[in-house]
Amino acid sequence: MCFPDTFEGRTYFKQLPHIRLLHRENSELVGQLGLDFRVIRVGDEVFRMLGIIDLCVVPKLRHQQRASAMLDKAATIAQQARADFQILFVDNPVLYEKNGYKLIEPAQLSWFAIEDRKSHGIIGRKMEGLLMVRSEDNRSFPAGKIDLLGYLF
Repeated sequence: MCFPDTFEGRTYFKQLPHIRLLHRENSELVGQLGLDFRVIRVGDEVFRMLGIIDLCVVPKLRHQQRASAMLDKAATIAQQARADFQILFVDNPVLYEKNGYKLIEPAQLSWFAIEDRKSHGIIGRKMEGLLMVRSEDNRSFPAGKIDLLGYLF
């Protein structure tokens, strides 16, 4: 319902998430958030990351703090997993800025391309205005080229 033109009948976009947080109201599923654990490289450093993917809340229940509640739970999981940062890609940063995420600019990334459930090689691209991170200890995200060491979150 929330991604009608994206998933093409799948329950995932490019790859299955490691964990899904499900938000229910009166036993009805009204929201979900995928979590993807990975290490990435920024310049010469490697960091433990928790990727936030496929966040959605049914349209009739949006703007009622459900997404923020799921992001808070993801932050707790990130701390328990000793992740250095949480990472996500956005179309609109407003919700995420309210929840402590910061845009990373400049953002020169490389990642493993998957399309139509087939591998296609490595893509390198600037992603200004799209990449956000959050650190529970207010650590600054380092500058440098970002290698996702896998597919795009």
